[in-house]
Amino acid sequence: MRRICWAMVAVTLAAGAVGAQTPPVAVLERLQSAINPEDDAFTGSWRMTTFSVVEKPNGKAHHEATMEMSCSRDARGRLHRQVIRFIKDGTDETKKIRARLEKQEAEGEAGRKKKNGRKKKEQEADVVPPDPEHRDLYVFEPLPPEDGAARCVFRPAPGHAKDRGLLTGELAWDPRTLDPLWIEGELSHPPGPLKEMHLRIELRRNGDLLYTSRMVTGGLARILLLKRRFHADVRFEDVEPAAPAAGD
Repeated sequence: MRRICWAMVAVTLAAGAVGAQTPPVAVLERLQSAINPEDDAFTGSWRMTTFSVVEKPNGKAHHEATMEMSCSRDARGRLHRQVIRFIKDGTDETKKIRARLEKQEAEGEAGRKKKNGRKKKEQEADVVPPDPEHRDLYVFEPLPPEDGAARCVFRPAPGHAKDRGLLTGELAWDPRTLDPLWIEGELSHPPGPLKEMHLRIELRRNGDLLYTSRMVTGGLARILLLKRRFHADVRFEDVEPAAPAAGD
């Protein structure tokens, strides 16, 4: 009987130790760098496909669009984008959107960086991910492994339940490499006109590069007296880092 009691104590302590270390700091560090990269940190090419839907909560006034773009960033940090196709509610508007993008490109990199910087600050204010900087705002609890992936759930820590931008969700990573595989969750207190918002981010590695391969967001927004449900599925494919310059 005494041995059984000691065995139960050992299991309890081991479970507590695992929970305290879940997830490893390296997982959160890599997650942070993959979902919040510097604007000019990556040089190379990729293809981005976005499928979006906006409709009333009852499914009426349904509108959808699909846009495929070819993107690249050169060694000087200049972003190049080309619209491959844009289909809105079944109508091909590729030429129209391509012309609009070309006009934006003509505004210059400085103007675009200013806009991107403002947008990035807004996004940072909207969502506070469970990264190393904000780890103390969250509580993590381990889950049983699934398909070889280590997993945990996370939620706002006591005293932060009403903080805006915090998530409640689940994180998975490769226990051998410590690469995060995906994260998904619901915003506890959505900011601004958002009434509901959920997201899922999937990550993939290509050599030394860990990047976001898919980002799905959805929810309910209210603008004035109008309520609309939205869904956006963004995929990053054919990601190829630029070849090192001669002498590097």
